[in-house]
Amino acid sequence: PLASLCAFDARPMSMDANPGVLVVPPHYEASPFVLVSLPLVAEELLRELIEDVWIERAPKKLVAEFLAERES
Repeated sequence: PLASLCAFDARPMSMDANPGVLVVPPHYEASPFVLVSLPLVAEELLRELIEDVWIERAPKKLVAEFLAERES
């Protein structure tokens, strides 16, 4: 599995929409992560999860360039 950041308030909805793909084992309950089952995850969801984390953590200039390019 891959650990991915996920806001606490978004976890229930994300997990309900992707049962068995996104899980939170007991030792992750207090942290803002979900585990992603790589054999089960759709490519589009995996890309979205990775992009969301990157957008949160990357330098603002790179994010602005990426988003501008994606919109064109």
